[in-house]
Amino acid sequence: MKAYPTDVRRQLVQAYQRRLGSQRALADAFGVSPSFVKKVLHRYRATAHLTPKPPNGGQKPRLDVTTQTMLQRLGLSRHQRRSASRWASSHGAPTAPQQC
Repeated sequence: MKAYPTDVRRQLVQAYQRRLGSQRALADAFGVSPSFVKKVLHRYRATAHLTPKPPNGGQKPRLDVTTQTMLQRLGLSRHQRRSASRWASSHGAPTAPQQC
């Protein structure tokens, strides 16, 4: 999901500071969820920033870099590489180190 623009966040904080409505009423007015309003206000109070947090990664690779490179060089599509990755990891191919 794409992050809401900083303009929307700024308008939301300004509206809340002007007491134009409750968090729930502002969520309805801006077309966002109440939890989004709560998170934006909390982040603004804690850091004075309105910019969204950076993305935090996603799913970790199952295979080590060498095996991933080999699959890419074979010219497989992304879906085919993912399927091959699942098959290889279940059949004892070198896997990426697990991070805790």
